[in-house]
Amino acid sequence: MIYIDKQPNIVDGEGYTRDYLESSFDEVSHRFLPSLQNEESFNCFRNHRYISHSQHNDPDFKSLLLREQCGHCCYCMRRIGIDANDWNIEHVVPKNSPIDDFRYYASYSNLLTYHVCHSITFEEKYYHDKQEVVRQTKLPHMVAYENLVASCVDCNNTRGSEKIPPLPLIRTVDSIYFYSPAGMIVTENADQEYGKAIGKLNLNKEDLKLVRLLWKKVAASPYDVQQIESIKTLTDKQNFLCIIFSKDSFSSLLPRWQNFAPYGYSSSTYYWDLFLRFDWFYYYYKHHDKDGNRL
Repeated sequence: MIYIDKQPNIVDGEGYTRDYLESSFDEVSHRFLPSLQNEESFNCFRNHRYISHSQHNDPDFKSLLLREQCGHCCYCMRRIGIDANDWNIEHVVPKNSPIDDFRYYASYSNLLTYHVCHSITFEEKYYHDKQEVVRQTKLPHMVAYENLVASCVDCNNTRGSEKIPPLPLIRTVDSIYFYSPAGMIVTENADQEYGKAIGKLNLNKEDLKLVRLLWKKVAASPYDVQQIESIKTLTDKQNFLCIIFSKDSFSSLLPRWQNFAPYGYSSSTYYWDLFLRFDWFYYYYKHHDKDGNRL
């Protein structure tokens, strides 16, 4: 897991948010249409046709999020953006979060403290005109750039509205968590909220542990990512697995590893495709020791 530094893109990101707020504010009724407390407002924001605010040729807001995360899920680190349906926009402070919970999230992140407020707080203020709206320094959490990150569909659905620390916005998150030689994400931090977050995100489910462990084996071998990506045939995949696990035959591998290149009717590519999406862990294990210390 890594910290997502929003500062380099804050002008672009807030530009998208302010553009939407300006367009949705009705100067006759002095209200936002739809209400910023309604999830419909986020759907409108997500589909809004923006004036281009990007200095980096981002065609839209979602492209900005993918670029600043280098195309990785904010929680599990799988590659996303390969197709339009493999990821969602994640609200660090959930869309339906009670107003009293906002202080909990802000206590972990200065970015949230100084740039974001709860949508109820934002909407309760009286604004004379659109210009007064866009001059606000704290923007509503429903559409605030600083509160939005990219996550895979699995992590987004698993987290739901669970109350967890705003992990992608915590500058020291890469020292709070580390990945064990067994492929597990662990923390030794005294704040129990970090340990609970692993469970609430289900980051140690079996599939994830297997692909991390396999990348750890690759990192300790002569293979690199480009060589792994060049493996296409079933035979080559099976030969690779035998080499990695020092086995003379594919049939001698444990069933969980045979699933990465199965025979016959069960010849699904699910596990192999999943493995390829987690190549971030090759670089992690290549540059960290068993206790998560950088080499």
